[in-house]
Amino acid sequence: MPWLHGDLVVPRASDAADAAGDLFPQGRVRTATGTTQLSDNVLGLRFAQVSPRSATGAPLLSPVLAGIGAHAVSVVPRGGALDPDPHGATVVEDLDGVLSAWLGKHGCALVRPDRYVLGTAACDDDRARWDDAIAKAIS
Repeated sequence: MPWLHGDLVVPRASDAADAAGDLFPQGRVRTATGTTQLSDNVLGLRFAQVSPRSATGAPLLSPVLAGIGAHAVSVVPRGGALDPDPHGATVVEDLDGVLSAWLGKHGCALVRPDRYVLGTAACDDDRARWDDAIAKAIS
């Protein structure tokens, strides 16, 4: 699988297992409407913040990410409830475990429109690096 580096890849300095620059995995998901589709279709052709579902919902999009049209996707494991996210994230059920396993290893991810991972982060912190990379790229 090809690996990218450069301005729109933000590796974690402290994590050798970071997935920045890797292709984001594709899995089968079920949406709140009950349709089954590939995760690429849910992510769409824009930046997406993908995170495992937590009790407090998906992390809020930063103003920088919202400003470029990014959206949040919250992943629940197979059999999980597809309750609406309090922050407006799209909630999907991971039908084959691919996304849940990946997120369990890497944490939250910012996925570029070409499906490469811009960066990963602990879901409650460390996402400011993404904003810095986006701000530099569009300035």
